[in-house]
Amino acid sequence: LIAGAFSIIFSSLSLFVMSCCPKLLIKISLLFSLVCSLLVVMAAFAYGNIIAGMFGVVFFALSLCYACMVWKRIPFAAANLNTGLTAVKGNAGVIVVAYCIIVASYVYLCVWMVALVGVYDKEGLCDTTTTPANGSEGGTTTTCEANLSWGYFFLLLLSVFW
Repeated sequence: LIAGAFSIIFSSLSLFVMSCCPKLLIKISLLFSLVCSLLVVMAAFAYGNIIAGMFGVVFFALSLCYACMVWKRIPFAAANLNTGLTAVKGNAGVIVVAYCIIVASYVYLCVWMVALVGVYDKEGLCDTTTTPANGSEGGTTTTCEANLSWGYFFLLLLSVFW
């Protein structure tokens, strides 16, 4: 329930932020990518992992080249983002459908988790048998045989991602 509420809150917040300052948002995302890449490089060298640091330097250089090449195209991207957001705001039905899909996917995930627990309870638990230990009547040993059917779990995994 908390995750569903947070997804609705963050999607509303992101729509608001994108409509307020699209050009700044695009610039911040480019710079954030560069800063994170540089932090990975510094962490790799700080931990003494030279190979990872060298790969990080290469990818940082590629990210820097990409940022330099697209920096002059930010106004065009911001105009495209504004056009798309204007279309979304003009047709509020799109927003309602998106929030309905969020709620439906949350309900589906809850039902899926109940099904997963049910399959595990039915198929994943052990069969226990109690037999007398060494022919004496005083002590017993319990053996457990797992009869896990991985096919059901694969199908459940497939159903949640497909």
